[in-house]
Amino acid sequence: AYTVFFAEAVDVESVAVMQNLFADEPAAVEEAFEAFKDTLTGCLVPEQTMLEDGVVSTAVAETFEGPAVGEDRFAVVFRSESDFGDVVRRTAERLVIFRQGPVLAGVKVGVSGAGEDLALTEDDVAQIIEAAAANLP
Repeated sequence: AYTVFFAEAVDVESVAVMQNLFADEPAAVEEAFEAFKDTLTGCLVPEQTMLEDGVVSTAVAETFEGPAVGEDRFAVVFRSESDFGDVVRRTAERLVIFRQGPVLAGVKVGVSGAGEDLALTEDDVAQIIEAAAANLP
């Protein structure tokens, strides 16, 4: 099952929150958690800069501590920045997967915008993920 929340402010900033849930026997959940963790570890990349059609883009995927949710967790942040000359567009997507008993959950919080700072702070993101975890069955 999954739930998606999406909010957008007039062409400036957007925020999306997505929660995916999987419930099964605890051993199956633990196995699925490890598989997701291994897959996400393979997606980690150091900062890369590229130039395409006159647009300079920088991207990085790295782990972060994440909020203390579930019995075990793994957190990844994907950040990108594209400089169009007159506008710099930033994106940050934080994905936290965690297992809690017979439930495996993934909560992704994505923010994009053209301002200096993105709308959600690390504390805001942690509160969203903690609220999702607190409402698991």
